[in-house]
Amino acid sequence: MTTERKIREELARYLSGEIDFNSFQDWFLVVSLGEFGDSESFDLSNKIEGLIAETSHMGSAESSLKSELSRAASRVAAHR
Repeated sequence: MTTERKIREELARYLSGEIDFNSFQDWFLVVSLGEFGDSESFDLSNKIEGLIAETSHMGSAESSLKSELSRAASRVAAHR
């Protein structure tokens, strides 16, 4: 089961440059198909999935994706 904490940990690794986008995306795609431990993990996963899809469709720069992911993670955390 995927928890919000685990998603945030992997997202932080990507945002800090510890892992590249492809590594994050590979991990995320597997996780997003699994079960979620709570509604917060489900909400955060949906937000991330939407941003990745939007960025891929629009052909936006990775820096823009990182910025949007960072904001999204902050907004989801603030709504708890």
